[in-house]
Amino acid sequence: MRTPTLRFGFAVLAASVALAACKDSPLQPRTPDTTIRAMPIDELAPIDEGGGDTGGGDTGGGETGGGTGGGGSPAPPPPFNPPPAPFFIAPGPALPVGSFSNTFQHCNQLGHVGIAFSNDVTQGTVLYAWGVVVPHSRANFAIYNQFGQLIKTHLTDEAHDNCVIHHEPETISTWDMAPGYYYVYASYWTLTNDGFFELFDGWPTGHGGKFVTALRIR
Repeated sequence: MRTPTLRFGFAVLAASVALAACKDSPLQPRTPDTTIRAMPIDELAPIDEGGGDTGGGDTGGGETGGGTGGGGSPAPPPPFNPPPAPFFIAPGPALPVGSFSNTFQHCNQLGHVGIAFSNDVTQGTVLYAWGVVVPHSRANFAIYNQFGQLIKTHLTDEAHDNCVIHHEPETISTWDMAPGYYYVYASYWTLTNDGFFELFDGWPTGHGGKFVTALRIR
């Protein structure tokens, strides 16, 4: 009489083990006890426990919230609109003199100077002076603010035989220039026959404090 009872007990135990094994089988679908939502690190924000997805991250930190808040593109700068220049002819910089010849000469371009590579830059951008002037002469640049105050000057190296002042070594820093509008003037030598009009061929003639360009630091 005890043998059937033992067999029945073993059968019940085997069935319990089989059911426990089926419960944890990877082939069986499982519903997790806790749903974990992964969020990009830049979208982490305090979650409103009562609001679920709507109050959690999509509105405040998702694509819609990111573009409107701190993750979107910066606003474009206002239009370039400098006030009137403080001078027609600036009181400086001084016209540089040197050992260049005062004989009849030739250049392949008319005399002119400038600032590269833009006149609307962010603070810290490096500017470059350049020019086409009398061979072996220099150009002297001056930058004034809109109130006519001299901010800084830059005297270039001598122009080459082809009349060109290359821009590469003529750096002008803007780290020490506060945001605002500025005005660039220059004194330099060109060629002329009549003392006024700039020509390809002629004798050296000086231009003092000539306006070059308006400049904005952002």
